[in-house]
Amino acid sequence: WFNSLTYPHSSGYVQKVMPVIHNYPLTIAFLGRLVEESYVGAYNSPSYKGVKRLYEEGGIYVYPAVFDRTFYMRLTMSMSESDYVLYKPQTRWAVPILTTNNVISVGSKATTYVISSSPLDVRYIRLGVKRGTMKVFLKEVKDYEEVNNFSPNVAYNSKDVKSQGGFTLLRHREGDVVFGGSAERGIKFNDEGEEIYLPLPEFIEEI
Repeated sequence: WFNSLTYPHSSGYVQKVMPVIHNYPLTIAFLGRLVEESYVGAYNSPSYKGVKRLYEEGGIYVYPAVFDRTFYMRLTMSMSESDYVLYKPQTRWAVPILTTNNVISVGSKATTYVISSSPLDVRYIRLGVKRGTMKVFLKEVKDYEEVNNFSPNVAYNSKDVKSQGGFTLLRHREGDVVFGGSAERGIKFNDEGEEIYLPLPEFIEEI
């Protein structure tokens, strides 16, 4: 349940979700945390600890996930019947009577890449607004080579990677998720017959 876009509608507010999950909540989920202490802030303006600091603390870096198979489900809720209204400050802001949430449903499948300083033993992660459970299938990459000045063919965080160009898949305060363009430094490996060109974050010196 990720609210990528919110816009007013004649019947209330509509929350839309893109088939992309940012690497910030993914990193928190892979670290086994439900939330990171600076992730929530007043008036929808959270202050982020940063992916670099999370890597320094937990020794893990997770790339944005892109869905290979996506099923959506639509939920309509009444905000006036939730506890959210109790915390609403007494201002002129309007509380929507109805909110329609388009969420990613059971049966969906996404692919991401993980750099870890130690072997991973992650089978399930919890993430999203309602901390939904996702099953994780891990596959270790043993053979890879370093490459320079190449075009990535996976989604990555533009704030973490030294790159140029590419087009934006998802905008985020902690760095936009982009695809394509050119990167200065990364690795290349084979995944089921497909060559993957993965850009490396600037703060990871070697793997």
